[in-house]
Amino acid sequence: MGFDSLAISANPQREAALRKAIDSHVIVSVTDREGKLTNVNDNFLAISGYERSALIGNDYGVLHSARHSKAFWGGMFQVISKGDSWRQTVCNIDKSGKEFWVDATITPTIDDSGSIVEYVTIWTDVTELKIKKDRLDLKIKQEEIMSEMAHVGTWQLDVATQHLEWSAMTKQVHEVEPDYEPVLATAINFYKEGEHRNRIERIVKEAIANGGTWDEELQIVTARGRTLWVRAMGMTELIDGQCVRLYGAFQDIDQKKRALDELAANEASLKVTVDRFKLAQRTGKFGVWDWNLITDNLQWDDRMLDLFAISRNEFKENSDIFFERLHSEDRARAELEVAAALSGEKNLNGLYRFVMPNGSIRHIRVMAEVKRSSDGKPTRMIGVNWDATEHKNLNESLVALAHKAEAANDAKTDFLANMSHEIRTPLNGIIGMTSLLLDSKPLTDEQREYAKITVSCGESLISLVDDILDVSKIEAGKIELESEEFNLREFMNDFAAIHLIEADTKAIGFSCEVSSDIPNRFYGDIGRLHQVLTNLVANAFKFTKKGAVRVNANLESSDGSESTLRFSVRDSGIGISKDACNQLFEKFTQADTSTTRNYGGTGLGLAISKQLVELMNGEIGVKSTPGQGSEFWFIIKLPVRAHEKMPAPMSGRIAPFKPGAETRYAKWKARILVVEDNQVNQIVAKEFLMKMGHELEIANDGLEALVLLEAQSFDLVLMDLQMPRMSGIEATLKIRSATSPSSYRNIPIIAMTAHVELSDKKRCLEVGMDDFLTKPVKFTAMACVLDRWAPDEGGTIEERKLETHSE
Repeated sequence: MGFDSLAISANPQREAALRKAIDSHVIVSVTDREGKLTNVNDNFLAISGYERSALIGNDYGVLHSARHSKAFWGGMFQVISKGDSWRQTVCNIDKSGKEFWVDATITPTIDDSGSIVEYVTIWTDVTELKIKKDRLDLKIKQEEIMSEMAHVGTWQLDVATQHLEWSAMTKQVHEVEPDYEPVLATAINFYKEGEHRNRIERIVKEAIANGGTWDEELQIVTARGRTLWVRAMGMTELIDGQCVRLYGAFQDIDQKKRALDELAANEASLKVTVDRFKLAQRTGKFGVWDWNLITDNLQWDDRMLDLFAISRNEFKENSDIFFERLHSEDRARAELEVAAALSGEKNLNGLYRFVMPNGSIRHIRVMAEVKRSSDGKPTRMIGVNWDATEHKNLNESLVALAHKAEAANDAKTDFLANMSHEIRTPLNGIIGMTSLLLDSKPLTDEQREYAKITVSCGESLISLVDDILDVSKIEAGKIELESEEFNLREFMNDFAAIHLIEADTKAIGFSCEVSSDIPNRFYGDIGRLHQVLTNLVANAFKFTKKGAVRVNANLESSDGSESTLRFSVRDSGIGISKDACNQLFEKFTQADTSTTRNYGGTGLGLAISKQLVELMNGEIGVKSTPGQGSEFWFIIKLPVRAHEKMPAPMSGRIAPFKPGAETRYAKWKARILVVEDNQVNQIVAKEFLMKMGHELEIANDGLEALVLLEAQSFDLVLMDLQMPRMSGIEATLKIRSATSPSSYRNIPIIAMTAHVELSDKKRCLEVGMDDFLTKPVKFTAMACVLDRWAPDEGGTIEERKLETHSE
């Protein structure tokens, strides 16, 4: 397929030629402004291994490797979002999981209005160049390390002028200053007087007269008076039979000499060590090897030969045998890990692939320890190998099974989330229509009681669905905790107002008290804190027929930046036996286990509360006496807002809250567009809004909503998410698009959805929605949200959005 979205030239023939050249030699892709792929050329398909259908509509995330951080991609987006081009070398992974490197250039396409409409990406495959560069860098590094370790310098002598030059390392070995200028006579005088100096004098004299080479181990006395063994190597350059230049190398081998002496002295100890390895080899079925780092002599036992399927006659006694058999993709890693072991960074312990003579691949574990001389220089590496192929295959099978189990768990969680959505949608109609019925007149006392029971049953079912969904998310490890700033006293006041209604209905006392020494503002997950307290209060109401339920918040300790708070819920109910208390926080467990079941419930509330408190790094417990009531408590630590002042002394009791009538009128009269496909929910929304005094129009899906927004003027949109033809998310993206009419582009949009996950709320806010209502939608909740968006409510739209984020 050709690449058709690039406008390269106004000349059609030239444009076609350039487009063909690009398709032939580079890798090209195009994404829309949201980062979704809209076009790729054949070279892109070839290097990625994907079919075109699998890429179009997706983003680059499927190709991202783990080599680049979020900051790397964030920096890229900052550049291109400004309209500038971005270029870097990037590591990706193809469909099979194999890495490949590209030289990537991303250039935004900007329309006449200055807006970015798409991004064009051009890649050049640089995988081979990257591999070669990495190997070259590694080789240079190793050579530098080995040169430094070996202390090898160079020298040369111009015979005619007697000018002598020493390299920096040669000067270092002689322990002279870097600017030292040697001459032949003084250079010879560095050699130890007697046999060593006499020998080098004869060698040099003979080389000048007759040519030749030499390689001698001699002793010198450095400028600082230290006696060292050195290796002196040299050769001659002849012209017409006459010697014109001497040159060679000069190496400090003093440590080598000492190491060899030390190795000889420790031969008996080494023999014991080898014998122990052989015993372990016989019992553990692994091979033993010994690598002399000074001579590069490598010794393998018979088990090693068996592991690598090689005969004793074929075996070469040097380290090449290891690296020749290494799989090409593991070679660079193995070389780095060997170098790390030699430098003392860590012992060698790696699992590598080796290619057998028959072409098969075996996974072999290599473990080794480096022996060192008294001054810390590496002299020997001793190690063991064993065949870990079967273990590796078993491990991969277990990982695959774990992935399957995780996928099954994800499927279960998704199923429960979808079921929650499907149950909430009709319940919205049931609770909403029943609430409307309760608000209508006239109703007999019997009819009103029946309607209240229907609402109560619906809310109980919603609570049950939420509990089951929470249990599933906790088991899957997918509970997300938020950290937001909140006022604890305002929170407890609102909490008391909600539950006073139920307490009045049950004709029992209810109070919330906050200790006067607790700061006002904290950071934490206010939603989960509310959930735990609600579960404990609901449990107390259930088992309390008379008396009172009391909620207390006390300060356990504080260091100025963090406070430990103790919340307790006391009741005067039936109490719990000691045996029942021990099992109370287990799932599906209740204190009331009689066959008559005086008290309903699933036994999930307390179990969920325990797990939520533990997620907040806290603890929970209960104290109870049968017939005298119970106290449920939990302790959590919360960060205190910086520079938070302690509140003024106060009684701590929250004033009683007297709720008004269910029906309330709005602060403003708005014209509202309701986007909802369910006819029952349309009726509920219509009746709610009309009772508040608002005007409305109804759209059955996102497409109808866009048509109505074009034709009419509205103050606000109530948007369902899951609809046919065009969803609420898609419709919001269209409304917020830079190409949409300015008359409604910034209109407040409030989501109405049966999806209750934190991720659903975040998704709504990310696409441009401003607020969030969860189904089943209650009259008071809808009124509060609409009031927040009244024109005279105060604060900018962005400030109110921030308020929405923090709820």
